[in-house]
Amino acid sequence: MESEIDYQTLKDLIDETPVKYGEMFEFLNHSYHISLTEHTPKDQEQGYPPVFWKIQTDIVEFDIYIPTNLVKKKFRKAVLFHETLEAALYSQIEPELGSDEALNMAHSIAVEQELRYAKETIKPKHFNEYLALREELLKH
Repeated sequence: MESEIDYQTLKDLIDETPVKYGEMFEFLNHSYHISLTEHTPKDQEQGYPPVFWKIQTDIVEFDIYIPTNLVKKKFRKAVLFHETLEAALYSQIEPELGSDEALNMAHSIAVEQELRYAKETIKPKHFNEYLALREELLKH
């Protein structure tokens, strides 16, 4: 199983991509669409995660959902980095590992690399707030 994703390439792409509703971008020959949403109490009750990606939508290969009521603007690029990396990794390794194992592996790697991205891009005075948000999001 071979998975090659260059951290710096993805970092540069996320740094350049505006995090706004309807924004589309490409990474590793896959197309992505940003959907800024709201995570409601009903979503919570039904067990829907606040942040997620969805494969093969009508518009692009991956939709990335980021809840504006939970994720402040200053943290959205870190979340976008995580979801983009996770979706890209999943698409590479799923054929060999199967859906559940691929998702678990992709998520683990994305969590690790997202922290690296956040350390490099989020101002130190906001970093602890980001870590608290990240911990809350990872519970889902």
